[in-house]
Amino acid sequence: MKSDCVNAYFFGSMGSGRVSSVFGVMFFGWESSMKKLKVLIADDDRPAHELYNHCLLGELYEKHMVDNGEEAVKAYETWQPDVIILDIMMPVMSGYQALKEIRRTEKENAKPPTPILMVTALGSKSDIVDCMKQGIQGYIVKPFRPDDLCEKVELGYKKLNPSG
Repeated sequence: MKSDCVNAYFFGSMGSGRVSSVFGVMFFGWESSMKKLKVLIADDDRPAHELYNHCLLGELYEKHMVDNGEEAVKAYETWQPDVIILDIMMPVMSGYQALKEIRRTEKENAKPPTPILMVTALGSKSDIVDCMKQGIQGYIVKPFRPDDLCEKVELGYKKLNPSG
């Protein structure tokens, strides 16, 4: 049964997959039974929250936003997201510290890794390399284009969930 929601697919060298961006993609019917991706977003920049809401359409994504790494770790444990987006520089607990804590929890509980994307305004190679050593699935440099965010979220998810 089709719903009024839309699903966008992109085609190219990376294969096909759903993307919520409306930038240069074709729209097809959305199956009402298709599961929304649960995306946990940790960013202390309030205007960025609006951008995340605009980019990650509610028809495709269920979003939970928090303001720091400590809240991200708590939300990870209680909400069980499909994908996590962590800003590197946040108060209370940095995104890097939250990343390490989430990976430690997964290892201790023999859970499969959750796809994690890091967001940074710095674009420092050493920051990204440190995060890659912790097993991130990608990173986004601020400011980012909305379609880049959607693509990174989908590709990050597919890296650990190829059949999803």
